[in-house]
Amino acid sequence: MLGTPNAQPRWRPLFPTILAACVLLAACDNDTTEPEPPAETIASLVEAEPQFSMVSGLLESAGLVEILDDVDETFTVFAPTNPAFAPFNLERLGADPQMAEDILLYHVVGGAAVAAEDLSDGQTVETLSGDRVLVRIDADVDVLLDGSRVTMADLMADNGIVHGIDRVMVGNQDLATVASLIQATDGLYQVVVESGLGEAFAQAEAWTVFAPNNQAFEDAEEVLADLEEEEVAAILQYHVISGQVVNSTDLLALLADGEGEISVPTAQGAEIVITQVDETTISFNDGQATLDLENVDFFASNGIIHLIDGILLPPDSE
Repeated sequence: MLGTPNAQPRWRPLFPTILAACVLLAACDNDTTEPEPPAETIASLVEAEPQFSMVSGLLESAGLVEILDDVDETFTVFAPTNPAFAPFNLERLGADPQMAEDILLYHVVGGAAVAAEDLSDGQTVETLSGDRVLVRIDADVDVLLDGSRVTMADLMADNGIVHGIDRVMVGNQDLATVASLIQATDGLYQVVVESGLGEAFAQAEAWTVFAPNNQAFEDAEEVLADLEEEEVAAILQYHVISGQVVNSTDLLALLADGEGEISVPTAQGAEIVITQVDETTISFNDGQATLDLENVDFFASNGIIHLIDGILLPPDSE
């Protein structure tokens, strides 16, 4: 006999095992689960947005990318767009890494992702620099922070939110430093230092400075050259309202209350007369200078700077 009729092939007991393995392999082949995409952090969002290329480079230079790349933290970042750097001397900013880091951290709020609609007029928010930023909501319901306008709101990241702003905020630097950073007030800064007022500008408390631009100083160069240091210092003090930080919104309100004209005492002692000529023109001392409405509200830690296009002369020096 070749074998018994009921004999089973040797491989048949292995059949269930082989079948189970095939089922498992088929299941693996049909598994369409994709790996989770990498988190889009604030750091990666800023790096990928062309409008933020300048601040992205500064964050990298300052070694702050790692902070904004942390998915275990939550941030609100007010990121300057590329045009936001236009008013400032970037060479001066880059020459002082500690100042650059302090200014960058002044644009970051930790611990919360705050949407633009959740910011309220008059609110102050603490930043990673330890300083607070003033929030204003204007008549057009635009959000302003230290005079910088939000132009790109609510860009969401996995670890927070980004708002693009139209001007770098330098409000945690003193008046002397801010004057040195603004390209249009480089002339003012030089004259302040030469007249011995650098320390006064740095240590002042609540100054409003109407700052003549570079062209104003060029136009008055010959006149100023004939003056003594004390006389130049007196002229500079005539551009300062001491003891009160008057932003552009406050100034317009004061002019409205004064029916278009106000007289304000200065640190020099004499008063300046400010007149709202029309909706787009605010003049000083009957035309000695006009306010540059595109360059107001440069906040500082101890005051505020507004640019004007002329030099104001006290009555006793005219």
